[in-house]
Amino acid sequence: MEANNYELMIIGNPKVDSEAILSVVDSAMKEVSATSVKVDKLGRKLLAYPIAKQTEGEYIVFNFEADGGAIAQIAGRLKLSQETILRYLITKAPGSKSLKVEAREEIEE
Repeated sequence: MEANNYELMIIGNPKVDSEAILSVVDSAMKEVSATSVKVDKLGRKLLAYPIAKQTEGEYIVFNFEADGGAIAQIAGRLKLSQETILRYLITKAPGSKSLKVEAREEIEE
C-alpha cells in the first residue's frame, strides 16, 4: 500500500504537560510505523468555545507519512486519551502522493 502525507492537529489540555501529549501521539505513530514525522508546537491559544470546561488549548501540528489504514488506528488511540487531548483532526496534506493534479495548458487561438 502506498504511503500518503497527512496532517494531524491536536488541541491538548492546557493543564497537562505538552510532553505528555507528545508521548501519546508518538506512541500512536510508532504503532502504525508512520515515517517523516514533523512536529510544530503552536503554543497555547484561546478556544472559540469551552471544551471539557477548558477555555484554552495547547495546539500542536504533526506532519507524517502513513498508509491509509493507519489513520483509523491513530484516531482510535487518540480517542482513548480524552483527559490529555481535547480535540484532534487528521487530514490528507496538500501535495500528498495520492492526489493527482493534472496541469492544463492554455490553448492559444
